[in-house]
Amino acid sequence: MNIKNIISVAVFDQIKDKGFLYSFFVNLILNISIFLFISLSNDYEGMLSSIMILFFVIINISIYQLITNVVLYNISINEKISSRLEFYLANKIPLNDILNAYSISTFILSSLSTISFTLVILLMTLIFKLQNFVQIFWNLDFVAIFLVLLIFFYLVAQLLNIFVFISKKISTIRMLIAHSSLFVLLLGVFGSKYMIKSAMYFNISFNLAITITLLGLSLVILFFVIALKCNCTKEKIVLSTKE
Repeated sequence: MNIKNIISVAVFDQIKDKGFLYSFFVNLILNISIFLFISLSNDYEGMLSSIMILFFVIINISIYQLITNVVLYNISINEKISSRLEFYLANKIPLNDILNAYSISTFILSSLSTISFTLVILLMTLIFKLQNFVQIFWNLDFVAIFLVLLIFFYLVAQLLNIFVFISKKISTIRMLIAHSSLFVLLLGVFGSKYMIKSAMYFNISFNLAITITLLGLSLVILFFVIALKCNCTKEKIVLSTKE
């Protein structure tokens, strides 16, 4: 079995899973409703349009984390508990290939919700001719932010899967992921004013400040991914499943 087979099995199993589909659609509908309720009740121009993009980014990260909690449990955690992970290792599938397969599967499934959310917002700007949204979302700044956000999401998927691989207490990881969405919302609310001040101090646009912040966070996560990969060995994974 190669990396493509592992990804295909994981993705298609999840798409057919009722728990995943329920979480996907409930989160999608709920967050679209919240976003539209807040955004359509105000006119966003200048700096306020950038704050609207920050709000969009925070909601996307929250959606991603909520769905990732479901996906990680159904794929990485379940396959570790059921010893399928050990089966792959016993069949001499490279550890890095297994990690990449699980990370890509997590990224694809969790990003489906954020991409769907984004597409709905973009389509609504055209269908209902929402001029405020057209100015905010149909531009290169938004494209750059969204692409960096996807890079950030993939690195998060890798980091979380490494944690699952080497962790002896799976329940702790699930609890941390489940509560991290609230942490992101609070961080976004309280951190936005510092981003505004930084953008004004360095005389850059707020959109660029958002992009730089996401890149900075991505680099920090990349550092942890590289560091943890060095300590992630077959022996540690096998031992963690025995305890």
